[in-house]
Amino acid sequence: MIIKYIYITSNSEKLAKKLNESIMKDVKFEGKTLDGEVISFKEFKSDKKSIFDNTDFLVFIMATGIVVRTIADLLEDKLKDPAIVVMDELALNVISLVGGHVAGANELTKILAESLSSNPVITTSTDVNNKGALDLIAKKLDVKVAGLRKEFLRVNSSLVKGRPVNILVQSNYMYLLENMLSGFNVFENISYFKEKYINRELGENQEIFVIITDNERLISKANKDIIKIIPRRNMLGVGCRKNMNSDIFEENVLKYLFDNNISIKSVKKIASIDIKENEKCIGDFAEKYNLEKVFFSAEKLSLYDNLYEGSDFVKKTVGVYSVSEPSCHIISDGNIIAEKYKSNGITVSIGRKK
Repeated sequence: MIIKYIYITSNSEKLAKKLNESIMKDVKFEGKTLDGEVISFKEFKSDKKSIFDNTDFLVFIMATGIVVRTIADLLEDKLKDPAIVVMDELALNVISLVGGHVAGANELTKILAESLSSNPVITTSTDVNNKGALDLIAKKLDVKVAGLRKEFLRVNSSLVKGRPVNILVQSNYMYLLENMLSGFNVFENISYFKEKYINRELGENQEIFVIITDNERLISKANKDIIKIIPRRNMLGVGCRKNMNSDIFEENVLKYLFDNNISIKSVKKIASIDIKENEKCIGDFAEKYNLEKVFFSAEKLSLYDNLYEGSDFVKKTVGVYSVSEPSCHIISDGNIIAEKYKSNGITVSIGRKK
């Protein structure tokens, strides 16, 4: 993740360099390293559109008014804009200005303030009222947020106003949401959730119902007025014969997911051995379902040969005894959640990122 520290005076330059070279050097944000750079305000203004569009975090060390006037014409979408944090050159206050939830400005503000013993200034209503926020939950679970903006606003507003928001959380994801569900009526039992929904009161201020699940049957059967949050924490490892037909490949992978009651919308990545990098069926599948492609060398996959059942034929063909399970193992932190599928020259494994 890219973070830029932008200074305007000699004192702010010293602070920017201190942050980049020592204080924030080894800090990880949501498990990812921060690739930092110090630039002057003059540099930023000369190429601000490109910098704005290609940076995850912008930390301005200057007056808030200067920042507001400078970035006003760049702001487009709270779901796409980078996080904007402002601080004074003495590091007395750190202000979350733009992108508090989705972009991570609130979290970065807390990290900076704690590191500098500063006063964190966060004005997001759910935060100041110590309530959970649906957009933060969605971000944590790698949810595709397109089309959910109105739902985020509706849920967060209801939480702040103390109105009921009922949320059913699949047990596999509960541990990820620790301390993020304040204000929600939380259900882990689907029967109780259904009963609550059936007996709900209708009207202008009726209760809101949310489900967090990758369960395909539950997603497909849920009523339209239930907000569906589908985590993208599932990972596919695949292997296949050379020049496998794309339609056959897709049919088999989807069958595997259906048999395990897992929504394709919950899958984030698909992985295989590097000699399959140009295999059309994998590329077509990844493109159709918007999956990230990851490929590993035979050397790396062979490190997991002893963990999974292998094939001498596969070893002779590609250099490892097994492809789908080791690939899946790597991208899911070793958390494979179903038995391997093997049919029609295709192998598929699924895991869930811890």
